[in-house]
Amino acid sequence: MLDTKWKIAIIVCWAIFSMQQHACAQKIRATQMVISFYSKAPLEDIDATNNQGVSAIDMATSKIAFVVPIIGFEFKNGLMQEHFNENYLESDQYPKATYAGDLIHFDPEKKGVQKVSTKGVLTIHGQSQSIEAKGTMERKGSEWHLICQFSVKLEDYDIEVPKLMFQKIAETISIDLQATYPLQ
Repeated sequence: MLDTKWKIAIIVCWAIFSMQQHACAQKIRATQMVISFYSKAPLEDIDATNNQGVSAIDMATSKIAFVVPIIGFEFKNGLMQEHFNENYLESDQYPKATYAGDLIHFDPEKKGVQKVSTKGVLTIHGQSQSIEAKGTMERKGSEWHLICQFSVKLEDYDIEVPKLMFQKIAETISIDLQATYPLQ
């Protein structure tokens, strides 16, 4: 038979486990995420894709966050990828981009497609800016799917483009994000 100390320890462990289960049920993490960007310029269009980001949503508060490793962006042109990491985004010095904000007009109880927006702070290249983006959240079975588009100006993030390259790189970059969040 268990003595009183063991009974108390089991009850405390069970209570902690129950609280953690409840807290975890409020947060969902993306299992798949794709971020791509596109730059239309007179001489050459530039696009890249990154599948290495992570994201989480707190369903109770509608807070959303992303962390994206800069070096994870893949280009069709290897030289372009090298210049991106070494000369423009300086990924050794600034290895990640982050976003933290709020999902607006999001109802976690509603099924189907919802038009949402998000307001928060995007940090790229060591510079933080408030941004607002529009998109959709769609509940399909036991998953939420986020699709979002927004633009960033290079100068807002202190990303300098050499004068010789101004016809190859647009000043504003279009970003598309897709993420899948399974329900716990």
